[in-house]
Amino acid sequence: MKASKFSDDLQKKADNLLHLSGHQFDWPDLPSRRVVIVGMGSSYFLGQWFSHRLQMVGINAFALLASSRDIPVLADSDVVVAISATGQSAETAAFVDRIERPVIFLTNNPEPPIHSRHHVVSLHSLPETGGVASLTYQATIAALLDLEQRLTGQAVPDSPFIKAAEATSWIIETQADWHKEILEQVTGGEGAQFVAPLERLSSAQQSALMMRECPRIRAEASEAGDWAHIDVYLTKNHDLRVVLFAGSPWQEQVLDWTTERKRRVVLIGGHSDRVDVSLHYPHEDDELVALLTETTFAELVAAKLWSEQ
Repeated sequence: MKASKFSDDLQKKADNLLHLSGHQFDWPDLPSRRVVIVGMGSSYFLGQWFSHRLQMVGINAFALLASSRDIPVLADSDVVVAISATGQSAETAAFVDRIERPVIFLTNNPEPPIHSRHHVVSLHSLPETGGVASLTYQATIAALLDLEQRLTGQAVPDSPFIKAAEATSWIIETQADWHKEILEQVTGGEGAQFVAPLERLSSAQQSALMMRECPRIRAEASEAGDWAHIDVYLTKNHDLRVVLFAGSPWQEQVLDWTTERKRRVVLIGGHSDRVDVSLHYPHEDDELVALLTETTFAELVAAKLWSEQ
């Protein structure tokens, strides 16, 4: 992991989205009884997002941490997708090795250390040199959306990737205008809480991970509705700052608590008179654009803090 190379990777995010737009991934012929997504870290975050997305259209799917001691009972028609951007995740490789049937291995590594019986699908990402998932995070979303299209027969338009590229470029180019607002959230108190709608919980998880993995700053992730059952308690007697990704039907409940407890809130991708700062970016109302774009705020701040250490 290298801070300077991570920063370089982030500068390529818009180009990577254009590179991924319209790409057809090398998925094999797929039965569709049930989809099992396996991974660790960012790969698991997106496995959770994708399994929920499939469930909402009637496809039986679930995500599983590759560190699971047990392997679920699998039918011949089940599709098992193991995700490891580097192909080097020890837990994911070990899980795959324990399955005696073919598994789809989604990776940016052209020669992952797995048995030849498994089917490798390339993430088709631009080279990622910083050792932190950013470009491959985008590519994983693109690959899973392409898989959704194969399973449902419903085309995913290219426009979210083109719009997300525009939005990402804008966020990078205007960093001087908004950087201090996110910086204040992650360094000004006792920690940051990244909160997102369920449909984009991965954005909160990935943003919090960037703070922990790069500058090693305390940060947590929550789903907006569940926040009121899990993370609200610490806001009573700790100066925890909230970065709220817009769009949850439970957003106002979060703001009820943060207003009552006078906690600082930055809202990304929406507007509210009840927050300290609202940050906007182009095409923010498109949910796929948001999913592909909004982690860029945390990534850029994490990269700068890391480079200054």
